[in-house]
Amino acid sequence: MKYLLQNSIALLSIGLLLGSTAATAQLTPAPPALLNTNATTDTGNDVDPVITTDGLGNWVAVWRSTENLAGAGADWDIFVATSTDNGGSWSGPAPLNTNATTDTGADFNPTITTDGLGNWVAVWRSKENLAGAGADWDIFVATSTDNGGSWSGPAPLNTNATTDTGA
Repeated sequence: MKYLLQNSIALLSIGLLLGSTAATAQLTPAPPALLNTNATTDTGNDVDPVITTDGLGNWVAVWRSTENLAGAGADWDIFVATSTDNGGSWSGPAPLNTNATTDTGADFNPTITTDGLGNWVAVWRSKENLAGAGADWDIFVATSTDNGGSWSGPAPLNTNATTDTGA
């Protein structure tokens, strides 16, 4: 059986026993579980997982994968899964970079954060020539205003993406 996200995320399916205040909150690990619901049948590589919570029961996990999910192709793309019950269950994996079905540039090193109010920001590096960014590495960003349920299209974060030539 394929281990999800190279064994990293499996340990992150955790249950939270929340007390009445943050000072009394306890973290109780649950048995390892697969996060990406297609893990037993997928053939792509899943790596570099990052998981974040807003502390209110919402969790978002991002990782890079070569899985041809939803027509993403076999290039490296960024995938996302969400939980609204403290990691007890997860949505099916989906491409976070909304251009996954048409891009050919590799996407690496995703990370994610939230303001705790339903707004999330994901960033990653990419060689995709998006918006004239060229084929060098640039930092892309996508945002969600509904706890990771939907995402904006990726955009270069660095304002000089169309003129820089860094490796």
